[in-house]
Amino acid sequence: MYDLMTLMEQHDRLDALADQLVARARDHGSPAAECAAVLAEMEAILATHLVAEAEFLYDRARADNDNDFAATLADFEQDFSLLDEHWHQFVRDWTVERIAADRASFQSQASDILTALKLRIARENAVLYPMALEKGRIALRPGA
Repeated sequence: MYDLMTLMEQHDRLDALADQLVARARDHGSPAAECAAVLAEMEAILATHLVAEAEFLYDRARADNDNDFAATLADFEQDFSLLDEHWHQFVRDWTVERIAADRASFQSQASDILTALKLRIARENAVLYPMALEKGRIALRPGA
């Protein structure tokens, strides 16, 4: 079973990396390769994290009869689909070469997408995870 502590640690890491990426994007002296490396690390963490969420939240909710939880999940899933699409496009678009060539646009787009991601993480922490814990979808800590 997935656990809240691990999921929150992933959120904390993503949040810290988002801050790091914004700072590096603003610092035009920071090599584009460093920005791309932070972006790649975020993408790897998100990929693992989203697979876990899909498994313990969305897939399982479709099989349950808990209408309140299912409705909340449907709202989250719908809201996230657009962010997910924009995130993947952002990752595809911003190669090391493009970051180096157009730092100002990268900085602007990074700020926008990372703000949206941080808001999503905050909503999950405040609403989705407490509800998932209450409904028994996740454990509090590893091995619990």
